[in-house]
Amino acid sequence: MTTRNVQHIIAEYRKLTGIDHLTAHALRHSFCHELVTRKVPLDVVARLAGHMQNDGMPNIAMTLVYTQPGEEDLQNAVEELSWR
Repeated sequence: MTTRNVQHIIAEYRKLTGIDHLTAHALRHSFCHELVTRKVPLDVVARLAGHMQNDGMPNIAMTLVYTQPGEEDLQNAVEELSWR
């Protein structure tokens, strides 16, 4: 399957669902963010995303760009300290 085929499929789903921001790039961000939210180590997320340096090591700096926490993530992090 080519890159163009994937873009076409996602464009069709964007039309069907009405999700205007549905793109391959958005799905890539969601994939990486969800892995980090589930506490998958950054080096593993980097490898899954194909974020690799020329020397073959995971490019964690690039992965961090894809996985910046949102407000909900920050709230959930603070709630981890709850005394319940």
